[in-house]
Amino acid sequence: MKKLILSLTFCALATLGFAQDKVQGQSFGEGVTEGNIIPATEVNSKLGKEAKADMKVVGEVVNVCKKKGVS
Repeated sequence: MKKLILSLTFCALATLGFAQDKVQGQSFGEGVTEGNIIPATEVNSKLGKEAKADMKVVGEVVNVCKKKGVS
């Protein structure tokens, strides 16, 4: 019984010790101003032969990679 209580206590402390703070509303850089927004369906036509372009795009996110950007 002592081992069970000790194990549960250790698991609880480990969970609290390694928990991350919830971060919301962080922004970096200058931000984005309103206006000149194009739909995501028009991105290819606006790019043309260019590989990069500065543009504001509106669309719906349907799939994300949860591992991307995690270090």
